[in-house]
Amino acid sequence: MSPSCLWASCWRSRMRLWCGEAPRRTAVSVGDVRRELTFCRKTGLRVIGIVENMSGLVCPHCMECTNVFSRGGGEELARHAGVPFLGSVPLDPELSRSLEEGRDFIQEFPQSPAFHALCSIAQKVLKETPVQLS
Repeated sequence: MSPSCLWASCWRSRMRLWCGEAPRRTAVSVGDVRRELTFCRKTGLRVIGIVENMSGLVCPHCMECTNVFSRGGGEELARHAGVPFLGSVPLDPELSRSLEEGRDFIQEFPQSPAFHALCSIAQKVLKETPVQLS
């Protein structure tokens, strides 16, 4: 599996799950995710959805999201593969900077389009995964 296209790997528990990421609508990235979907089906991994990454660029000054890349590859692939489309996440320089510096992106940038996209995707993933108490 291509590491650039793998958003979340499988969790080794009773239920194995996988979320794929389609970074942009290019033949290479969509092809990678298609192969990953085939791999998951052959190995019994439950596919919980596809996330489209780099679906726009968040301006660090005004927080507006501009589509600088093509969009829709993840949603189209999800529809074609018959799996849920979990959402699109735009590039946000503040998210990258926060991760690199160990800062709390959620507390510092709650109005970022990336924050809202990630929260929506996380809620969908949590809805599909059972709570397991140790």
